[in-house]
Amino acid sequence: MPEILKIVMLEDNADDAGIVQALLSRVFADFEFNLATDKKQFLQALDDYHPSVILADNALPQFSAMEALELVLRRGLDIPFILVTGSVSEEFAADIIKMGADDYILKDRLMRLPAAIGAAIDKQRARKEKRESVEEFRRTDERFRTLSKATKDAIWDWNLVTNDIWWNDNFYDLLGYDPQQPVPGPYEWTKRIYPDDRNKVMTRLNGVLSNAIPSWEDEFRLLLRDGRYGTVMDRGYVIKDNVGNPVRAIGALVNITEQKLLIREMEILSLIVRESNNSVIIFDRQSKKIAWVNAGLIRCTGYTRQELLTSDISRVMEEMGADEGILTHICLQMQADRPFCCELMIRTKGGENRWQSVTGQPIRGFDHYACSYFVIATDISDRRKAEEESLASKIDRQKEATRIILQTQEKERNALGRELHDNINQILAAVNLKLGFYLEEPENNIDVVRDCRQDLERAIQETRRLSHHMVMPRFSEINLKDELELLFGSYTIHKSVQFKCEIANEARIPAHIKETIFRIAQEQLSNIIKHARATKIDVQMRVEQDKVVLAIHDNGVGFDVHRSANGIGIANIYSRVESYNGVAAIRSTPGKGCTLSLSIPLAAKTPG
Repeated sequence: MPEILKIVMLEDNADDAGIVQALLSRVFADFEFNLATDKKQFLQALDDYHPSVILADNALPQFSAMEALELVLRRGLDIPFILVTGSVSEEFAADIIKMGADDYILKDRLMRLPAAIGAAIDKQRARKEKRESVEEFRRTDERFRTLSKATKDAIWDWNLVTNDIWWNDNFYDLLGYDPQQPVPGPYEWTKRIYPDDRNKVMTRLNGVLSNAIPSWEDEFRLLLRDGRYGTVMDRGYVIKDNVGNPVRAIGALVNITEQKLLIREMEILSLIVRESNNSVIIFDRQSKKIAWVNAGLIRCTGYTRQELLTSDISRVMEEMGADEGILTHICLQMQADRPFCCELMIRTKGGENRWQSVTGQPIRGFDHYACSYFVIATDISDRRKAEEESLASKIDRQKEATRIILQTQEKERNALGRELHDNINQILAAVNLKLGFYLEEPENNIDVVRDCRQDLERAIQETRRLSHHMVMPRFSEINLKDELELLFGSYTIHKSVQFKCEIANEARIPAHIKETIFRIAQEQLSNIIKHARATKIDVQMRVEQDKVVLAIHDNGVGFDVHRSANGIGIANIYSRVESYNGVAAIRSTPGKGCTLSLSIPLAAKTPG
């Protein structure tokens, strides 16, 4: 009952109103009483007084209680209305009660009025609570429906009393049901649950009906609209009535298939990163604070995890002695939110220098700006050492090749000098002496002139032979086979040796490779003539796909390749072949001749 009871009484009899007021004052400790004697005063009381209860007599000459009740109802006011009258027919009393009055009291039975007022106020409070409850339910249901449209979750609402079920559009979409068709029953959709998971879901639904489960959250596999099983997260809550019986269950299904796959992938990647021999580090882009390191970094650097996680990347790199130029490059890349890649040398905690191949990638936030960096480093110390050793070996080979070339050139100069001195120079000296004798005694000495002419012819032939040996033929214009035969002839002019030369697809061989083959053949034929005592020499050359293959075989005395393969001539052959990325091999045993075989790529470029 209100703290202050405000009563409006529609009554034109002052005495009757006084009796009622006196009666109520004995029952209600705190109340106000407002008397209206006509329609005008009654309307004013409704507007200004806001009564808690209306008491109305039906005997006013121009304004009845039924008219007063109609005014209250028309205004939408929920105010307890009690008819207080001297006499009234049963039919009229029934009509006004049906119309909305809470009770009627006869004036000769006013002792029942206080109880009637209390009952009417209780009824009004109950009506108000019911309206508020209905309105709250309406608002809640409206929010629920609105939320079901805004969310991506598949929401369902199961009325446990009527066994009706409601789905939002996402539920239809998730399972592939037609929203134009009637909603399947509460258990119909469970047929799509993966067989191994169906039992636990059915047990849970039965637990809802038996009031054993108030809420739940669980995962299970479900046949989705694309025909494949996916994983869904199922959350639900049971609504109960005033006595605790379940009347409604509301829940949502969320398709977490991609999240599960992503989590699994992240677990695998995390395991790989943790167990990797590579060094991995994650640090904040702004503060440079190190957030995470793997065991590989600890093993590589010798620093403890605590030492690294309590430091920042700049200080760690400074302590490791990284090159300032490379660090500046990395900082510039990070300032531009770009990845970086470089090689740098670090000094471990134990003082060992180690080369690292470093790659850094920005990790971007929702604003697409880099918030941190993920860096992976691979120890390439062994590779760098091998490269340095290979470079040193290459330099040594180049030096050796240069030495051999110089020795060969010196050998050729000496050979040329000996030929000029021992042969051509002697011939010319003899011609000079003979011509001197002839000039002193020209009579009857014409044979001397003839001898001089023959000697000069010999000198010319020797000069041509030396020129052919020393000057490289122009293989862009002439044939390699012809030049090799001419070369062989110049070497075997005084020896009886059979020579055979076969060359296939010569047109495909570039001129610079022909030159190399010519020099190699020249060197090998010289070796054979000088040392092999061979009676037969066989030269074969052919083109195979992308390379040219040469083989020179003799039936001479042979030699032990393990003891005698380090001469200048052979070394010169190997050097020429290797300069074109080719391969060469010599096979020989004492008494069984010798075979030189080699192959050179057709695409090989002239050495720089």
